Amino acid sequence: MNDYLTLPPDRARKLRRVIRVLDDPTPTRDRRDERREHERIPFEFPLLVTWTDAEGQPHAAKARGLNVCYGGISMTIKDTLERRQLVTVFIPEPEGPARRMTARVVFCRPVANIHEAGLQFVRQTVKEHRNSGTGEFRAVTIGA
Repeated sequence: MNDYLTLPPDRARKLRRVIRVLDDPTPTRDRRDERREHERIPFEFPLLVTWTDAEGQPHAAKARGLNVCYGGISMTIKDTLERRQLVTVFIPEPEGPARRMTARVVFCRPVANIHEAGLQFVRQTVKEHRNSGTGEFRAVTIGA
């Protein structure tokens, strides 16, 4: 299925411009005017999505991106994804292996014979936390 994520050179150039939004947390919109902090960029590229169902069975499905921003991605997929479910999205990179990102399903609704799904990226952040009893600092991972 990895061949599915391989892009021809002209598509790779376009992807290189679009993919930068995944690495830039700088807000692109004034939050007072728009409920989304980051502008959505059209992203019509192949994706691979993997997840484990409630019975512990692994699944993998091809999907197609619609748009992307730093906070998430919307896509079409044949399978139904459960709301709040954690999935792994493999996003093609212009060179090298696909980028692997964890995301939470925000919505998945049927549209004709497929589903449109909105995913919110789950980013792990390491912050320092001060223990109130000892006064010592330690790293705490937040996310997922």
